[in-house]
Amino acid sequence: MFKSKQVHQSLITLLKGGVKDPRFVDASKRFGIDWIQYTITSSESKTALKELVSATFLRDKRVQDQATDLCKWFVAQPRTKEYTK
Repeated sequence: MFKSKQVHQSLITLLKGGVKDPRFVDASKRFGIDWIQYTITSSESKTALKELVSATFLRDKRVQDQATDLCKWFVAQPRTKEYTK
């Protein structure tokens, strides 16, 4: 189909026209919103997110070390010492 330049140009014109059609744009928006909503509310996504949070914040030594350093920094601040008097 795309070997003929005229057919190729006609198909490109049709495609561009379809993409600019408000019905296509509206349907695409609805599809995108529905897909995102389904994805973030699915049990698979929730399970994967829990695993990611656990792997990142509970089991990653680098994150633990940084969190410890941050806590030490907060404790060492003069304002913190004033608040805890």
